[in-house]
Amino acid sequence: MRIPFVSLGYDYIRIYKALSEGDIQYLKSNCTFRNNKWHLNKNNYIAFQLRSQQVTLCICPAKLLRYENVELASPEEVKKALNKVQREIGFDFSDGRVCELHITMTVQIPEPFLVYRSMIRAPKQYRYEEQKDGDYYNGANGRLIMLVYNKTKEWKGKYPEPLQSQFTETFTPELFRAELKLNKSVRQTLGKFWDKNKYYFLASDLTDEKTFLNLARYYQHTFNRFMKKVENPIPSKIKSENAIFRLFSASERRYAAHKELFEQGILSPEMFRRATKYYNEAREHERSEYIRKQLSEKISSLIQENGETPELNEKIKRALDRLGRGKIFSLPPKRRVLL
Repeated sequence: MRIPFVSLGYDYIRIYKALSEGDIQYLKSNCTFRNNKWHLNKNNYIAFQLRSQQVTLCICPAKLLRYENVELASPEEVKKALNKVQREIGFDFSDGRVCELHITMTVQIPEPFLVYRSMIRAPKQYRYEEQKDGDYYNGANGRLIMLVYNKTKEWKGKYPEPLQSQFTETFTPELFRAELKLNKSVRQTLGKFWDKNKYYFLASDLTDEKTFLNLARYYQHTFNRFMKKVENPIPSKIKSENAIFRLFSASERRYAAHKELFEQGILSPEMFRRATKYYNEAREHERSEYIRKQLSEKISSLIQENGETPELNEKIKRALDRLGRGKIFSLPPKRRVLL
């Protein structure tokens, strides 16, 4: 069985940097102004916002490198994108400050997007707005925005062949997209998920694997706040006849049997109503767990790639024991990735 397509990474990035007035004029001479941005004439995927001597680079690394952003950009691709910007226009933005960052997840889902859309709800202090192609959740302070929509609809099923081959089926997949937008004070918004000794969040930080892992954890922590709490309808212990009925109703095959009994007049309308309720709760729970599982497994793979494994911790512990300073040095307790 093939693993569903899951991508977690960087999408849209805005990077601020101060340039001289002469450099500003040079940029303008090589760009065309439209849609409130200066777009580089020889590469439309590189754009700038100019204000006095303040320059803000606006890029989507995935589109800049691959012309599509269904699969999100990795730290290595951000580095390549920054190098490409430098080759195209001559300015290095790796030392610029990140003033907007979109951390995004794309998940292939087995059912239509609309049935997964209901899994997301607005936490306290977030304002909900329904948009044409998705749902928009705006934080009260404007620092954090969550946008959920159907990525398949945007692409209309016309994917590049290398990307199409990654989907679990040959037909047009349903893609659940959740964008977490850090719009202001990126450093302050990340809080404990960022190095407290670093005051600025720089573009070069986006190319670091450890930083990416921390951002992935921050994404998981925040995304879980938007996931509607769905209780597992299957009872953990069978204590009553109703618990057995709930258990049977949650099964696809057993629910079909209940439906057949109802149509034959054997099962009462009230019992069939309850069976339908339990069945729908089970499906909702499965969908919720599907999204959580795919995100959790993706982050777990990132942790393993970065060498944060129990085996590594044991090696460190044995090394410290050999030093004979166990009373001075101690390892922190093993941390679990929160689901």
